[in-house]
Amino acid sequence: MAPGFGIVALGLLALDLVLHLAVPKTQAWTKCLLMPLLMAFHLLESDPANPWILAALAAAAAGDALLLRFDRPAWFLGGLSAFLLGHLAWMAALLTSADFLAGVPPWYVLAVLPCGVLPLLFLRWMGPCLEAFRGGLLAYGGILLLMAVLALARIFSFRGPAAWLPFAGSLLFLLSDSLLAIHRFRGRLRWGDGVIMTTYVTAQAFLVVGLLPALATP
Repeated sequence: MAPGFGIVALGLLALDLVLHLAVPKTQAWTKCLLMPLLMAFHLLESDPANPWILAALAAAAAGDALLLRFDRPAWFLGGLSAFLLGHLAWMAALLTSADFLAGVPPWYVLAVLPCGVLPLLFLRWMGPCLEAFRGGLLAYGGILLLMAVLALARIFSFRGPAAWLPFAGSLLFLLSDSLLAIHRFRGRLRWGDGVIMTTYVTAQAFLVVGLLPALATP
């Protein structure tokens, strides 16, 4: 639709992320600008815009704002709930972007079923530090894993960036949120904030770019 303006939006996103990581005093407002810039990119590059993608990014923007006070349990749970809604919206975007019923073979479903134990193993590894949030984080981890499974299933319908970018984004989401849980509950990681934010923003960008209508050629 407007590739020049879309590239500018991605450039501003990268600049915003650099400012967020390099200049601590800007983090309160730069963090809240990250997802709106991706929304602008999607609106400029997609005609018509995908409401599920816009909903996912809007939920992420709300989660970013709430997690500015992640040290407060109520704010943390609010941010977690916002991101959970965002992941559900991403799943809807993935499901409506390809004919999954026709393209996904039955063996794929059977092959990915064992992955369902991964959230349980992660919570067990984290130990009692997550006891108060165990139920919510188990559901959250299951949704993240299901999103990765849906993203990987695009390989049966698409080729190239349309197939691998959304899956790469879903894996980066798993990495980012796992590191966030470790950083929040088991002890602060060296360079944790930078790695978490970089993987999180890259995950969102990969999903937005990978689901561009222009790339969706079988």
